[in-house]
Amino acid sequence: MENYQKGIITHKEPGILRKDGIYFYNPSDFAQEHLFYPHWGAEYVCTKPYCVDRSEQEVFDTFILFYIVKGELLFRYRGKEFTAVGGDIVLLDCKYPNYYRAESEVQFRWIHFTGNASQAYCDLLYARQQGHLPCHPDLGVYFANLLRSIRAKNFNEHYFSLQLHTILSGLASQTNTSPLMHSAVLSAKNYMELHFAEPMTIADISAVVNLSQYHFSRLFKAETGRSVHGFLSDIRMNHAKKLLSETNTSIDEVAQQCGFSSTSHFIRAFKHEMNITPARFRGLFR
Repeated sequence: MENYQKGIITHKEPGILRKDGIYFYNPSDFAQEHLFYPHWGAEYVCTKPYCVDRSEQEVFDTFILFYIVKGELLFRYRGKEFTAVGGDIVLLDCKYPNYYRAESEVQFRWIHFTGNASQAYCDLLYARQQGHLPCHPDLGVYFANLLRSIRAKNFNEHYFSLQLHTILSGLASQTNTSPLMHSAVLSAKNYMELHFAEPMTIADISAVVNLSQYHFSRLFKAETGRSVHGFLSDIRMNHAKKLLSETNTSIDEVAQQCGFSSTSHFIRAFKHEMNITPARFRGLFR
């Protein structure tokens, strides 16, 4: 009984050698509305024939993060198969069927969670790497922090949210700045940075990087999280803000220098983003 209360129990499920957990947490109303929060989690040491096979009838509305401490865990998810190894993170949307198994001894931590921007992060990271996020040993400590706090019944919901957000934002930022970013995306970003003042369309940019417009648009969104049009608009708008805040350049000239088709288009776009006109924005810096 003492071992059960500590969450370190011998489980009869085939293949589980040792386990720390499962630990459960019930979030407050505030956490459910505003924060990331864990539902339950554990750390397992498993070997063959350990296997979890969640059919379509068994899926549920949470997300699950795995951190592989050492060994290998094989996954099948949304039509793809992959093997996660020590230092890897796996993020699954449990509304989809999923399957994972051990072929040899493996140690891993797992946490079911939801809340806040969980769906958006899961969709973003799936678009980039289909749920398998290799080589993130620096983020493993946050899994350990969460499990340690739930085990100790130190239920600080803001701390839980911080740990989960650190994992998700760390995955997103590290993936986003990966040196493996497609050369066409890097070339397109550089081209837009240099030529933003000139008229250009997505067709023009895709031609520069020798890709079809459709393929280029999908690739750019998957690797940057932004549409091509949105990225170009950001460059133009940020340059416009710099001119408005630091120079006396007229509104007409700002619109022209930043690649907007007309002054009226620039004013409408600026007001849509900032909720004030360019002239009022300039006044904030005078």
